[in-house]
Amino acid sequence: LTGDLDAVPTEARDDFTSGQELLDRLRGEHGDALQQIAARATMAVLHSTDPTDHPGVVTPADRSRPYKSYKETAEHIGDTLTGMGFDDVSVMSDIDLLRRIADQDTPNPDFAWLNTAGVQGADPMAQTPGLLEATGIPYVGHPTAAYVIADHKVLADMSLGASDVPTPSSLDLSNFDTDQLEELSRSLLRTAETDPMILVKPINGRGS
Repeated sequence: LTGDLDAVPTEARDDFTSGQELLDRLRGEHGDALQQIAARATMAVLHSTDPTDHPGVVTPADRSRPYKSYKETAEHIGDTLTGMGFDDVSVMSDIDLLRRIADQDTPNPDFAWLNTAGVQGADPMAQTPGLLEATGIPYVGHPTAAYVIADHKVLADMSLGASDVPTPSSLDLSNFDTDQLEELSRSLLRTAETDPMILVKPINGRGS
């Protein structure tokens, strides 16, 4: 699925569906139902909260992944939903949703669309889907456990291996001390002369 087929090589375009083509297909197959849902449902598109700059975060703490808001993408999703005919679409941070849920005078959204990496802590990716599951708000996204596994490259590698999915060999360096890292660096430099395909990545972060 891609929004711009011009960015896809010509020979590969048969394997892709543009966002507009998918939207036209949905309207053609489910037009009446989609129109009824769009007219009645309230949608919340969620982006990440900056834990250092939000009154809803009582005590800023470390994060296992660098902060990134994803707000711009959330706004694009909100604009697309509005263009599809959804009358009530709000773009907000995940902490703002939590405060909205706590405010009994404000109705909760009927659906949520996750475009967030959470707030802070060891597994921030799990926070917002867990909140939505706990409060019974349906959402577009993965189950909570899937977020935790997919965001941790070692866990993702182990999960794929358990299902016999081939993956490149890897080594977790998070518990290496300075001497071990220096020795590994020297070994990698020697290996790079014959095998240059060595990548060093952070453990956390999907799609990288």
